[in-house]
Amino acid sequence: MNEKGNIKSQIAVSFITFIFSLIVAYFGFYLSHSNIDLKYTLSERIIMNVQGESVQQLEIKNLGNAPAEKIVVNLIGEIKTYSITKNVENDSVEEFNMSDGVQIIYPELPPKSSIKIAITSFGREGIKTSISHRKGIAEEALSSTESSDNLLGIIVAAIYFLVLGFYLWSNIKNMLIYIWSRHAIGRYDLEKIFKRSSPPTFIKKDWENIRKLAFHQVLIEITKYSNEIFLPLESKNCFWFLEEKLFADCFFTQDEKKELLKTAQESVELSIYMKCNNIFNLSDFKDLLGINKPKLFEERKWNDLRKFVIDLYNKRIIRNDSMFLINNKIDYSETVKVLSGNLDFLDERERIEFIKKVKESFLEILKQNIWNLYSTNDIKVFCQTPKPSFILQQ
Repeated sequence: MNEKGNIKSQIAVSFITFIFSLIVAYFGFYLSHSNIDLKYTLSERIIMNVQGESVQQLEIKNLGNAPAEKIVVNLIGEIKTYSITKNVENDSVEEFNMSDGVQIIYPELPPKSSIKIAITSFGREGIKTSISHRKGIAEEALSSTESSDNLLGIIVAAIYFLVLGFYLWSNIKNMLIYIWSRHAIGRYDLEKIFKRSSPPTFIKKDWENIRKLAFHQVLIEITKYSNEIFLPLESKNCFWFLEEKLFADCFFTQDEKKELLKTAQESVELSIYMKCNNIFNLSDFKDLLGINKPKLFEERKWNDLRKFVIDLYNKRIIRNDSMFLINNKIDYSETVKVLSGNLDFLDERERIEFIKKVKESFLEILKQNIWNLYSTNDIKVFCQTPKPSFILQQ
């Protein structure tokens, strides 16, 4: 539950960070483009008569995306008359006469809008003008500063979005590394890693380390419970892996497969050795020898392992018989019980060899004990004991 909670918290933090970054990006983009770009054009003089009276037109445009407030237009020259074409008819315009011309204060010019002023004046040079607004100065429409400002704005915006993009990519990458790393140490999430034939897009370089961590956990899972003597062998992870019931649909390299098979086989061998050392009821040997070879277990090693168990079984029979035959209790001997029972847990070759060894050992013990019969009664009891069925008449 704690691991799941940590993953959810990490995802939530990354998601909130991502949303916050988008908001910041939006406002950054907005602010970087939220500007007042006030431009003006003043036409050439058009001479009206011989007295030198001329007409000019001044056009002021807001090419930005923010309104220009309190636009101050200074018209300098011998002005006879002028007329203003407003952006909106009810705009309130303030007009002042000055010693060298006229000052016009226009309240506000929204983005992509303009005003025009037609001016009639005297003089050879016509009029001159200077225009400002609350946050700056207007520029002539043909000024070279426009392109340089735009270029600077593009460069700043590009740097901003590159930094933001790297930050977001880094957060997403770290979140994915965290999630897959948690999978790598979780028993039920390991298969999610090894079922992928290729790494996730953002974390290709880190995928190898994640796989190494996960592979180490797979080895731990396979060897888990190997030394538990009371747990059935067929239910252990090492046996399940060799039966292709555990991590069966996963993609492993050839080297990884070799290491997994070697580890699983060694774990099965350890389980069998420990089981043999803790057998108190000889019938448990039958159960142990009745287990079929796992699919992926090497044939030669499995045969060697069975031979070890059979030899140990034989030794335990001999040890028990040595105790029973001292008391002349042939009927209670382990050899009689085993050879009188079903030996289908052995294949034909094993059965022939096993019976031969058990018989030989039994007869050897029996001969030794005959020489130890001292009393007439012991000899009488022995002679009255029925001959075991597996002993030939001679």
